[in-house]
Amino acid sequence: MTVTTKHVEVYDNFLPEELHLKIKNVVIGPHSNFPWYYNDHKAGNDFSFDHSIKYNFQFTHTLYACDVSRSSFFNIFSPIIELLNPTSLIRAKINLTPCTDDVIAYHYHIDIPPAENTKTAIYYVNTNNGTTLFKNGGYINSIENRLVIFDSKIYHTGTTCTDEKVRCVINLNYIK
Repeated sequence: MTVTTKHVEVYDNFLPEELHLKIKNVVIGPHSNFPWYYNDHKAGNDFSFDHSIKYNFQFTHTLYACDVSRSSFFNIFSPIIELLNPTSLIRAKINLTPCTDDVIAYHYHIDIPPAENTKTAIYYVNTNNGTTLFKNGGYINSIENRLVIFDSKIYHTGTTCTDEKVRCVINLNYIK
């Protein structure tokens, strides 16, 4: 299923199932040894939301930044990048947000300074009741193997989830 609006494109079943399951099992599978790195805050330092100090953290793994692969796992995720077919990849990282008792939305942000033809893509590794929210309205549910693409100038945020142990997404910034 593909849904397109004026500002956001949504592609369900983005990868063939076997490729999606390979990615999912590597990063959050039951026998995963994937290296996650603690970040003491989500994007930016806006502490205006409830529970700001206690829940304002995440685990990340940078795959690509500053024109070079930053991870020995980069090749596992290359099918996503190949299907996006960017002119230039700017950054790719994986975000892992632990569950909370209530769904918490973080502050709106942009990932990179917007420039001509820059896009943000979010690939959902697992299904959960977390969402991606857009400041100009609307939201995208976290459905595994879904890819969402939007202009990098659009302010957005993610939420936690309450129905799974973690919410896991791959965040890509690129030039189309």
